[in-house]
Amino acid sequence: MTLSEWFELWFASKKLHIKPKTKDAYYHQFHRLPKRLRTTRLCHLKPLMIQSIFDELSTKYTKSTLKNTRMLLSTVLNDAVLNDIITKNPCRKVTVTGKESSSREALSREDQAALVHALWQSPIEYAALFVLQTGVRFGELIGLTWDDIDFDNATLTVSRNIVYVDHSFIIQSPKTATSRRTIPLTIEAMRLLKAQKELNKSTSIVRMEWADQVFIDDKGQPFRNSRFDLLLKRAAGMADITAAISCHILRHTFATRCIEGGMIPKTLQSILGHSSIMTTMDLYVSSDDSFKKIAMDSIADTLNVV
Repeated sequence: MTLSEWFELWFASKKLHIKPKTKDAYYHQFHRLPKRLRTTRLCHLKPLMIQSIFDELSTKYTKSTLKNTRMLLSTVLNDAVLNDIITKNPCRKVTVTGKESSSREALSREDQAALVHALWQSPIEYAALFVLQTGVRFGELIGLTWDDIDFDNATLTVSRNIVYVDHSFIIQSPKTATSRRTIPLTIEAMRLLKAQKELNKSTSIVRMEWADQVFIDDKGQPFRNSRFDLLLKRAAGMADITAAISCHILRHTFATRCIEGGMIPKTLQSILGHSSIMTTMDLYVSSDDSFKKIAMDSIADTLNVV
């Protein structure tokens, strides 16, 4: 039995129990491996062979990408051991290197202001600005329906996530239990929602299945992540922003502005829907010199005890 044949059996047993996006990720991670490895018989797989292939891949992919691929391969081979197909996992001691991931820093205040102006009349104007006001994930953003918005109490409830897999939109439960949450809305966020509602009324075609979605494109369906980021990059280019930009960067930016404004990290964790406070602080909050100065200025009086 080849590695590819075993993967197909393994994949068939797993895909009924995992989310579509995870299924898609597993498939692409496995097929990132070269054909000569995938067509090798399981009994002929050796640690040196696998290590050599990962060393080759390190010139093409980032270390984090290859860590995920190695983890998947090791899991697949561990299950082959458990099923008495092979006696040892030849991937167990394989190490990975790779290109460093590009930095995903929050936008500076200056770049954020420039982006806001550049987004004027863009198809994603209200959606992008809404992320900067709430920090919702992209899948949560396009998953919002008008029933999730409480205009009387100025809150939104995150209760679903939408992913685009195999040329179709799939509605699924939030990423984790803590992802299901209620977020208070700012006055600006409320203004954006009302503006979006008016924009939706002018959309010539709205598919019935998406009639209650808050953020839809000009085709009357949720935005696809690739198109959203393309339009975002176009606006960033108009604003002469050279930093990396994506919907996820907008989420980083929201988190950083919250900390700069004095929000308690635990409160921010709840708003972002993180299960761990370390995720909030390590991944979503930048610590550049301007931020450190703001933080020190805010405690200056406390430090002066004399």
